[in-house]
Amino acid sequence: QDAFKADAKDHFVLVEFDFPNDKSKLSEETQKQNQEWNDKLAVKGFPTIYLADELGRPYAQTGYQPGGAEAYVAHLAELREKRGERDKEFAAASEAQGVEKAKHLAAALDVVGEELALNAYADQIKELIAADANNEAGLKGKYEQKLADAEFDRALAKLAATFNGKNAGDLLAAFDEAVEKYKPSAAHLSRATLSHKLQLLMAAEKRDEALALIERLLADDQQELMTKLQLGLAKANLLRQLNRPDDAVQAM
Repeated sequence: QDAFKADAKDHFVLVEFDFPNDKSKLSEETQKQNQEWNDKLAVKGFPTIYLADELGRPYAQTGYQPGGAEAYVAHLAELREKRGERDKEFAAASEAQGVEKAKHLAAALDVVGEELALNAYADQIKELIAADANNEAGLKGKYEQKLADAEFDRALAKLAATFNGKNAGDLLAAFDEAVEKYKPSAAHLSRATLSHKLQLLMAAEKRDEALALIERLLADDQQELMTKLQLGLAKANLLRQLNRPDDAVQAM
């Protein structure tokens, strides 16, 4: 619409990465380019809209907004302010040393949000960790764990992509290897166990082992409430499959 076109030309270079079902519509070179950006931004669904700087670093993510073109232009203006806040903190970090530098870098990453930061700001995160080398501000430990959790997620995504219904046993072993390698946080591991390992145990028809795993997770007082609720539902469904309807009702 005209309201958008008039505003966008002053602030953005518009780029579209297309993923048609019919891949013959795109050259192999374009497909490769689009997939690289898809992986870099960790896109989870279409359409997804990113605002990025001239270096290709996204500073905001958005999608459909109600209200028409004028409202969308105003929305984008608000998102552009995030870039100003980010750059202010980056500039302060460039003038600081040690813990103060780490704090400014952390503030900049907070502006763009954890997901974008972990996907597109690896250099700044490494710089932050080096600046808080002794973990004086707690930022080194925090971001090392966030990086480990992100690597763990990527490893599990690759495992999930290879699941064919017959290789659950192999993927269970690979899941445990990923846990040992990346050492995800307790909360992160619980969510991954719920969404991945339990499903693999069920696919491998190891229902008793799956039930024992749920019981161990439920016994952990540090579990998040939502995770406990999901575990309770999983336990009830599993008990029904084990022909234990009375226990399933109690589990709910």
